[in-house]
Amino acid sequence: MSTISVTDARNRLPELVDDVASHLTEYVITKHGRSHAVLLSAEEHEALLETLEILSDSTTAERIRGSLEELIRGETVSFEDVFGEPL
Repeated sequence: MSTISVTDARNRLPELVDDVASHLTEYVITKHGRSHAVLLSAEEHEALLETLEILSDSTTAERIRGSLEELIRGETVSFEDVFGEPL
């Protein structure tokens, strides 16, 4: 994540928008030396919102934690066992 002043961001906005859209770069925009905003791609923004929605659901978050614990314990099933064909 890069930091850029609001003045520089204003002057380079088309370039910054292209950068975040094509490289998933993020910029912290500062005003008077303090962070005030973040510029990120619409794709990244949507992904963050989806993640927040998932994690805000306590049942789903608990299922994810349980699945991770199973993985750590080695309680997995192969692709072939699930789908009946090799990966």
